[in-house]
Amino acid sequence: MVYLIGAGPGDPGLITYKGLQILKSCDAVIYDRLGTGELLDLVRSDCTKIYVGKQAGAHYKKQEEINRILVETAGKYEKVVRLKGGDSFVFGRGGEEILTLQEADIPFQVIPGVTSAIAVPEVLGIPVTHREMSRSFHVITGHTKKGEADALVNIHKQEGTSVFLMGLSNLEPIMQRLREEGESAETPVSVISNGMLPGETIVRGTVGTIGKLVLKNELVSPAIIVVGQTAACTMKDKKRSAIDGCKIGVVGTAVFREKLRGLLEEKGASLFSICDMHVKTCPDMGRLNVAIQNLSDYRWIVFTSQNGIRLFFDRVRACAVDLRKFADIRFAVVGSGCAQALEQYGFYADYIPEQYTTESLANGLCTIVKSGEKVLIPRAKEGSPVLEQILSANRIDAEILSIYDVRGARTENWKYLNNYDAILFASASGVHAFADCLAETGQPDWNPAQGKKRIVLGTIGQVTADTLGALTIYKEGEVLTGWNGSNFTYEVKKLPGATFKVTAGADIYKADGTKVYSKGDLIAKNLVTGSDGLVVLTDLHLGSYVVTETKSIDGYTINPTPVPVNIEYKDQNVEVQYESATIQNTRQKAEVSVVKKDSDTANPLDGGYTPVMISRTMQVRLSLPKVLHFRQSLQVRMVRQHTLWIYRLQTATIFLSHRLLMDM
Repeated sequence: MVYLIGAGPGDPGLITYKGLQILKSCDAVIYDRLGTGELLDLVRSDCTKIYVGKQAGAHYKKQEEINRILVETAGKYEKVVRLKGGDSFVFGRGGEEILTLQEADIPFQVIPGVTSAIAVPEVLGIPVTHREMSRSFHVITGHTKKGEADALVNIHKQEGTSVFLMGLSNLEPIMQRLREEGESAETPVSVISNGMLPGETIVRGTVGTIGKLVLKNELVSPAIIVVGQTAACTMKDKKRSAIDGCKIGVVGTAVFREKLRGLLEEKGASLFSICDMHVKTCPDMGRLNVAIQNLSDYRWIVFTSQNGIRLFFDRVRACAVDLRKFADIRFAVVGSGCAQALEQYGFYADYIPEQYTTESLANGLCTIVKSGEKVLIPRAKEGSPVLEQILSANRIDAEILSIYDVRGARTENWKYLNNYDAILFASASGVHAFADCLAETGQPDWNPAQGKKRIVLGTIGQVTADTLGALTIYKEGEVLTGWNGSNFTYEVKKLPGATFKVTAGADIYKADGTKVYSKGDLIAKNLVTGSDGLVVLTDLHLGSYVVTETKSIDGYTINPTPVPVNIEYKDQNVEVQYESATIQNTRQKAEVSVVKKDSDTANPLDGGYTPVMISRTMQVRLSLPKVLHFRQSLQVRMVRQHTLWIYRLQTATIFLSHRLLMDM
């Protein structure tokens, strides 16, 4: 059986309930480019995924080939989904695929979808019909297989609203045709690019001006063109949330995304998984089996994540352990999220630290675990070493088992990397996975500010924030290369071999108040720039630092002035910001010995010339979390109330208040 399912206009929440249930249970899915990336996370792990998407001007598969793949797949699998953006029968060529299935005598069923022709303008406040303004609407293709000339023949001035799909490349000819058919040059037009997707952009104009405006704003396909009086409407709530319409990329597990989705979507934001973090078991699971069979050896079981709780009790169930064996065991968890996860298995935490960090958990255990009591800690492979270090220093008998690891993989939404308003990291392992994905895609030097807009980076928890905290130090120089008749000319070059040290500019503390450095402490020395002229110092806590150049490079001058750099959050009047420093070392005069070949030359460099290298610039750039910083407030019924802050450089600071479980 083949199911043709309309995936909707891009928002995974707009697929129909019936379509979603079939998608979750299918054996194979053949999917398009438009609006289906997030839905692929919902299929079974053993589901076969086949991409046949097409992009304007760059067809990946011809329709005849798609038809063949559809028939072949239907012969291999019992339940096949053909997932198409929007609705299958609204310029989705679903009819052609149905005819192919009928010819092959393959049973099928069509599940309607929400068409982007109506939905995309609607979410941006443009109704396709409105009393006394537009009493009808017309959906028209912007191109056909017969060519551009034939595509325009059936375009006429309409009484109501005209919606053109797949017409961006023909925008100017379409507007010209409408004017020829009597449409006023002043008629409102809106063009929406990447509707409901990251990078969503709307440009408003008129029939006479929209062509130049679209070129100026560099809109790309897929795009929807709306022509008519309603195209000037903006029917959106003026009191809407400040993050309404924001597109947020998430690096985290499916469980984390779903918990966060409700919080942000009720404020109008959209979430997209860009790097899916999934759990893989480790060899220590075998040792866990032994520990479970010998539960009487332990007095405490400690959990630092919900993944650890789930895997532990899955193994308890697999080993057919009688739960009465836990009667003398006490449980400790790192936070309220873990406490709630533990309750799902019928147990309540005996200890939760006041601060939801592994360090606070370890310190608390040192005060309550008695001599002779053994502790079992099933946890992640890449867990913080602080827990083990503190317990060992206090001679706590703890057996730490690395039972799982969290790995990341790019999703279909990775292609929109530079179009998100913000990217949220759920864990330190997610930060590392994101960096791996950048390397795999040839973007090791990716910068969140390199696109048309600055992408805000965010973290949950101080450990993740610390993973992002870093100083990147650049060193550039200029080489004297020639004479243009009146001035010397220079070539900018990256300078390898420059050496720096970093010291504490003030006392530096961890989030829990523990002092890490005193003012003046040497944090790093002999930081040497590589062939790219830069060196990075990572794992820095919030605080003040001083960068000093300590060694000169042959031919270049040294900049001996210490440079203060603050890595900090300013939490005043609902503001979150960060600071960076740039050192501009002005071009210094150089003594150039000039020997002329003859008196007629106008070039003072003629004759024996040795290039003179002059220091130009040293920059210090911060790479640290800038948004989605969580601030703790009151404790209520063992669940903490948190304030979620989102800072956007383009607009005012955004404030949300919601109960959020920290250890997801």
